[in-house]
Amino acid sequence: MKQINYTGQVWICFFGMNRSLSKTQASIQQNILDPLIKLGWRYHTLAAFMHINGNFSNRHSGEENVSIEVNGHEKLGINLYKHIKQDLFDYSFDWDSVNTHGDAWGDDFQSTKNLCRALHSLEKVTEFWHGQAGPNDLFIYLRPDMIYHDPFPFEEFARKLQQHGEKLLITPDWALYNGLNDRFAIMGRAAAETYGFRLQLISDYFKQLKSPLHAERLLKFVAEKNHLRFQGNFTEIRASRVRANGAVVHESFAPQSSLLARILTRIKGKENVEKARAVKLPYGGL
Repeated sequence: MKQINYTGQVWICFFGMNRSLSKTQASIQQNILDPLIKLGWRYHTLAAFMHINGNFSNRHSGEENVSIEVNGHEKLGINLYKHIKQDLFDYSFDWDSVNTHGDAWGDDFQSTKNLCRALHSLEKVTEFWHGQAGPNDLFIYLRPDMIYHDPFPFEEFARKLQQHGEKLLITPDWALYNGLNDRFAIMGRAAAETYGFRLQLISDYFKQLKSPLHAERLLKFVAEKNHLRFQGNFTEIRASRVRANGAVVHESFAPQSSLLARILTRIKGKENVEKARAVKLPYGGL
């Protein structure tokens, strides 16, 4: 296929908590940054990470009395970085306005709190580029605590951007949970504004869906509300979460983005589909 003439910039935006960059950085370099360098495209790396004092435990994720990594982002060549103190955010956030609608995970709102914290870090990293980016720019939003197993096909993403415009939203075709996978995404500028500022839309979510806050359902809600072009724009890129204790989460990469994929899974069996898309973990000695 003919090489695309891409004149925009790429904004690599890291959000959430730096649990394990020492174990995931190699995959980010190899499968995301190196392909951009090879293409010679202009890109910026931005990050806004939540930080906590001391150790923490998370029953839902199986992390017990562990600490997050303070450094490591320097290796990614971060152009702009924000350190967010989690205790200050927790103190200022109106938790009652969220918790009164119920606990989607049933873990005493621990996962709900982590979602809101992640959404806040999304806002902060989005503020870095907001007002500066152009209409032809491409945005990549990433969690730092994930091993990315597949090279990002940036030329394919740029072609989709030219086809669908600023409202393009590309998300993984696995782990949808009746919504959209929110662990990483590729998109145009208008979609990135919606994606990055979706904490501001949770009141609309509660009014219309009348259900507890849920990560994947929230993303699908704001995508539909803002007419983002996500249908048919899913990616097969696989990524595995790495906990602060070094444990790698077993992910199901079985595709769920279409009726055909779901039928195929039923015919072949989920176990066989997962086996076909399984990955080895060559990074960080894992």
